Amino acid sequence: MTRDAQAERPLVPEWEQKLASRGGHPLQSATWGLLREQLMRTPSLFLEGETWMARVERRHLPVVGRMTGDVAWIPRGPAGPSCSPHILDEMAAQLRAQGFCAFITSGYPNPGTRIDDGATSLALNLTRGDSALLNDKLRYASRRAARDGASIREEPWAVAEFYAQCMNVARTKAFELPGSLAIMEGLLDATPTTVHSHLFVARLGDDFMAGALIVCCGSSMHYFWGASDRVFSRHLPMEALQAHIIEWGANRGLTAYDLEGIDHVRSPGVARFKQKLGGDSVSLPPTAAQSLNWRGKAAVTAIRLVRSRQ
Repeated sequence: MTRDAQAERPLVPEWEQKLASRGGHPLQSATWGLLREQLMRTPSLFLEGETWMARVERRHLPVVGRMTGDVAWIPRGPAGPSCSPHILDEMAAQLRAQGFCAFITSGYPNPGTRIDDGATSLALNLTRGDSALLNDKLRYASRRAARDGASIREEPWAVAEFYAQCMNVARTKAFELPGSLAIMEGLLDATPTTVHSHLFVARLGDDFMAGALIVCCGSSMHYFWGASDRVFSRHLPMEALQAHIIEWGANRGLTAYDLEGIDHVRSPGVARFKQKLGGDSVSLPPTAAQSLNWRGKAAVTAIRLVRSRQ
């Protein structure tokens, strides 16, 4: 593949279809990449091999003194059967041709891929049937919310209200929200392909109690953002909301619900909540950096030094 062909923008539906067929993550989608380019001026390259594909972001990093280099960032990628040495070597050759000095991957396991190190996530199997789909805690929350008069439905028009609650939670818990109102709006407004987004909201009357934005990719759905107002915690709105989402996904033939990462150290409350939902623990590949030339060796050394101090 020539350098010009590698950099050529794919047709969004075709890229998303391939990504879904390879069990890829929404962060590798053209929808996500083009949104980031439009809103954050972060351009994407779209690379492909026979069995893999990767959406790549170019990061220009200062290394040592006047020496700099372009580093390729590949979030939750590449998508393919696994990050085998053959795939990484093939991808490295294409990245080197694009002028990168190093690349960083945070891989994503496809169904059936067992990986024994890295970060941890939780995934729910949505094909288990009605009796096993919801655990007792979620069934109770659904009944409690219904008894209290709560309503749960899709409300894409409530995205500004949802974002405001996400920001309230971020300020209260002193963390930086990984997202923006513009990104959320862009996902919900994007033309649906095999990648599509949905905002679910739980209300008591007109009052916002909880919300969750999920992104579907092929047969899986992913929990991107969620927030609740603690004033209404006795109604169990977030638990009832997640029960609704799980049943919604199963009824539409989706097979997996990825709750994304859990971190018992930095976000113990979120980790405990996600574990309430059930699901199987999934180990994600560790973030890995690999140099492509002598400049890249210095870049990788600097990256590892920064990570060791975090």
